Amino acid sequence: MTICCFLYMLSCCFLYIPICQFLYIVSYCLHFEGEYEPGKLIRRKVTTKPDLINQLINVEFDLEWEEDNKRMHEKWSLPLRFFFRYELEHLIERSKFNSYNIFGDYIGGKLNNDSKEFIIICNKD
Repeated sequence: MTICCFLYMLSCCFLYIPICQFLYIVSYCLHFEGEYEPGKLIRRKVTTKPDLINQLINVEFDLEWEEDNKRMHEKWSLPLRFFFRYELEHLIERSKFNSYNIFGDYIGGKLNNDSKEFIIICNKD
């Protein structure tokens, strides 16, 4: 049996590499801007409110896009629990998993300071 935990919201838990700037309050920062179709712009702005004692970052996303010559808008928020590598290694070693691997990308690259992803695969035979 293999358990996979991927970056952001893809599987069993929310794991990500803590970005130092988001450990502080960030207000309405442009996080992404691009076209979802030719000539149609989409923007994602983010506001963060860290709760360092509980290792949470409360994130509010503000999505703006153009549709039928109108500007559309949607907001949603979620808490992200951040973990650090050695904290997770300690928890996994105390669990009933037999082995685990940590990767820094989806093709199996090593986790390092330049990694954009934080992937842990745990095995329980």
